[in-house]
Amino acid sequence: MIYDFAAKIKDIKDNKICSVCLLDETILEIGERMGRWLEIQVLLPDETPIKDILVKTEVSISSMLKFHDAELEEAIETFKAYLDELANILDGKVSENEAFYNNSKTYGRLY
Repeated sequence: MIYDFAAKIKDIKDNKICSVCLLDETILEIGERMGRWLEIQVLLPDETPIKDILVKTEVSISSMLKFHDAELEEAIETFKAYLDELANILDGKVSENEAFYNNSKTYGRLY
């Protein structure tokens, strides 16, 4: 089962890192430090200075009942760890009421 995860990081104060190249490097460094890998996409708005960004990923979770809940929980915790690290680096904060995961059958909040 494929799950989409999306969240917003808001109130960004450090705009120096808000370029696609620098964010890609930062995301790779976060994955290396954590030892957990997700293919993270960051959508940057056209506005300057950047105050909010959207962070997304897609995760494959087993549909087998024994593994599904554990894999989904691990994916949620990993995505939240990436969000926290990225928010820290950007001197912003994760908008907890704008953080979700879903697939064709399930919809849930990350926080």
